[in-house]
Amino acid sequence: MTNMFERLAAQSRQVVERVHGKAVTIYPVSSRDVNAEATASIDDPQWDTVACFFENTLLDSEARAQPSADGRRVMQRSLQKQASIRLVEGKSLKAGYKMRRHDDGAWFTISSYDPDGLGQVMALVTPSGPLQV
Repeated sequence: MTNMFERLAAQSRQVVERVHGKAVTIYPVSSRDVNAEATASIDDPQWDTVACFFENTLLDSEARAQPSADGRRVMQRSLQKQASIRLVEGKSLKAGYKMRRHDDGAWFTISSYDPDGLGQVMALVTPSGPLQV
């Protein structure tokens, strides 16, 4: 029974990727100097994959679940951007890596991610400037 659900999840993921997926390039970031501006890693090459972008629109319920330290609601909070990224075998993904969406050239920094065990990760991404090469 579990195998059937895994196959269904894989098929539905392929359909969502084909319809909503955007071509992206993942850029590993050099960690040689923690105080310097992020630069492309010389040791790890960039790699292309597909990502589906989402925005968290449930801010009101999250604000009630996680109030600020003084008990008031957080006002003017921007929507969280998330991306479901397909992993490429043999390539690693780490927080701090940069990602460029090919359609519009937008740059993002991967803040955190949660792998699902089926070859995808749900990453929290923040808009950022281009990577220094």
